[in-house]
Amino acid sequence: MRVAVAAMAALFLNAPVLAQSRISVQETRDVVPADAKVEQFTLTRDGRRTYYTTPAGGLWLYDHDRKTAARVTNATLWDLAVSPNGDALAYTKSGDDRRQQFVWVLPIAPATGLAAAAERRVSASSGDAPAISPDGRWIAFARDDETGVGQSIVVVLIAGGKERVVAPAQPAGIRNIRWTPDGKTLYFGVNAPVPFTCAESCLTLTRQAPLVRASIRRIAIAGGLVTTIALTNNPFPGLSPDGRMLVFGDTTRPRGFVVSDASGRRLDTLTFAAGHTPIAWSNASTVLTMASGTVQRLGTVQLESGAGQRTTLLATTDFSREPVWTPDGQMVAVLQFTSDGAGLRLMKRDGTSPRVIRLPAGGYSSGAWTADQKWMIFTRFQPDGPQAITAVEIATGNTKELRLLAEGQEWVVDGQTVILSEITAQPSGPRSATLWQVALDGNSSRLGELRVEANTTLIPIDRSRVLLRVAAREFRVADIASGAERLMLKMDQGFIAVRPSFSVDRQWAAFRVNPNAPNNTQMNVVELVRLDGSARRTVKLPFSAEAGANNPAILPGATAVVVLERGGPVALPGVFLVDSTTREATKLLEITVAGRPSEITLSPDGRTLLYLVWETRPPVVSAINLSSIIK
Repeated sequence: MRVAVAAMAALFLNAPVLAQSRISVQETRDVVPADAKVEQFTLTRDGRRTYYTTPAGGLWLYDHDRKTAARVTNATLWDLAVSPNGDALAYTKSGDDRRQQFVWVLPIAPATGLAAAAERRVSASSGDAPAISPDGRWIAFARDDETGVGQSIVVVLIAGGKERVVAPAQPAGIRNIRWTPDGKTLYFGVNAPVPFTCAESCLTLTRQAPLVRASIRRIAIAGGLVTTIALTNNPFPGLSPDGRMLVFGDTTRPRGFVVSDASGRRLDTLTFAAGHTPIAWSNASTVLTMASGTVQRLGTVQLESGAGQRTTLLATTDFSREPVWTPDGQMVAVLQFTSDGAGLRLMKRDGTSPRVIRLPAGGYSSGAWTADQKWMIFTRFQPDGPQAITAVEIATGNTKELRLLAEGQEWVVDGQTVILSEITAQPSGPRSATLWQVALDGNSSRLGELRVEANTTLIPIDRSRVLLRVAAREFRVADIASGAERLMLKMDQGFIAVRPSFSVDRQWAAFRVNPNAPNNTQMNVVELVRLDGSARRTVKLPFSAEAGANNPAILPGATAVVVLERGGPVALPGVFLVDSTTREATKLLEITVAGRPSEITLSPDGRTLLYLVWETRPPVVSAINLSSIIK
């Protein structure tokens, strides 16, 4: 039930925290290093040290007096909690099984802030969200219930011992456990229950289930009844260190936070600017917020003269996808999705002269230019209708629907037309695939028909050829006009990605392969195959390749490929140029956010790589003094 702080943060904006004018708000620059990539952090009681984690994994110590940072451990962990005396850290870490997570304690040397001994596992079974008591003797944490639905709060001596259940069987995951200063009471957040999904009992539902919100609750350490203090959409930062104040997310305003006393009685409200998330208390009345989040960076890398030269075209907090070059290589386009809807952002190859075409409501994918660069073609996912092939006129921004898409249909732009596949199956008898040519006026003409076997996947290459996946490890190329087929790639074992990438000139295909196992866990081989059957090259990678429509990207003549690396739990992925003859790999750039899809595509001449990757912004920490609210 891991909940990373960074995952809760909204997208980053360089805006200050907004609050009432009588509340002091000040940016502080000494909480974490200015250049750090911070995911979570916590401060020691005296405020002189910060412990923080990064997206790449590992735990770091920042000494405010010395202005130095040091790595404490390489492990990937979260839910940081430091003891009041600064002699121990508690945190959550995954077990051998990724579905398990346990609470650990690391002894700390107060003089240095670094590890004083080996870490020790505290929780006997899966649990998270640890909190150390004010006297430093106990740890409270959330233990997973055997039902797999909720969690219970248990306490255990920090030195180890038998766990004691304090708040049993809460209806959902528990977050942000806080001790009162006297050590007699715990405050904690409870997530909203997971919505019911019908399996066998849908017919028994007569009406929609009522909305159940997350909450902040209270329980005495001695046990007893659990009291609900307030409803919330975010229990952070929760109870203040002196136990007098609560701050938590308001259920009625997206960025609103409530300030209440310990009983839940509202005293005031706050509004944080987009991107600012409350992380921790620095003292009895000061909340620290952090705006870091992630940004998407669109840029280019030169692959020939001045290899590795990078140019940033755009850095945006708007969700973007599918960067694409114009056929002449002089402009780029990228889809962007904002609160106002979808848009097509156009710019010159150096990022200048930007322009945005607003698109009708819906989702968009598979953007491709017509040869004359006057139109872009998309698959549009309409809010209340079927998918459709949609054309956008660049000069006017007007859109028109060319053809509805049925499930399983594939298309590609060739010149000024769309080539569309359509597989039909009779109740008895052979299956057939019809290839259509769809003009910009919406008129369709039949190109040819192919007999296909059951479970065949068909991908149009252009107006004359189609790729057939006839088995898990067998691919063929078929001529649309004659129906003649030619074996392209076949392997007796291993795993081949369902969809290859194609070179810009559509003469080569690249297949990601795991040669050793029937799964996609280690796609460390690229099979380069010329579509006319005249050449094949096997490129062994020193890493595993990530999934993606254009991964790998194939340089002219298949002399090399650009490959997105698949990141691991600690190591961040990179983008590599790999020579198809020598297998030498050169890192072009590193991606600073793992687990989010990156995209690459080559310019028509194959000399410039266009990339869209996620990066972590340096953190901005603000301190909000709430002492004027409660006296």
